[in-house]
Amino acid sequence: MNSLKFKIIASILSAVLAVFIFLDVADASKDIDGFQFFLKLITGLGFSVACVALISGGRIALLNNATMLVLGLPSLLMVGISLWGYFSGSLDFQAHQLIPLAIYGFGIVLAGSIANEAEARGVGTEATQEIEQG
Repeated sequence: MNSLKFKIIASILSAVLAVFIFLDVADASKDIDGFQFFLKLITGLGFSVACVALISGGRIALLNNATMLVLGLPSLLMVGISLWGYFSGSLDFQAHQLIPLAIYGFGIVLAGSIANEAEARGVGTEATQEIEQG
């Protein structure tokens, strides 16, 4: 999954998603509550950081960690909560709810791809490097 073709497509998609999410947040005609605003802002920031991390090739540890924090973790949380709600029966399944699930699923794949590339390059957090050294 870390081929050049995947990186180009993923960086373009993440940039487009970031722009659309930021435009959705900036739309004054929509009435959104604080949680939705915060979630969309964090997700848009996450896709922006992921785009820069993909362009840099996973060489900058700070971008890799930021991608995990602002894209990977919220995406995993939202997919988990949504699927749990569907299986428990507390959420009614509707077809238009598949689009956010697909976006958050792409966020999980993107964050995992950046983490794998960083691990393959040997670029990790200082704590991970200290654990490996003993």
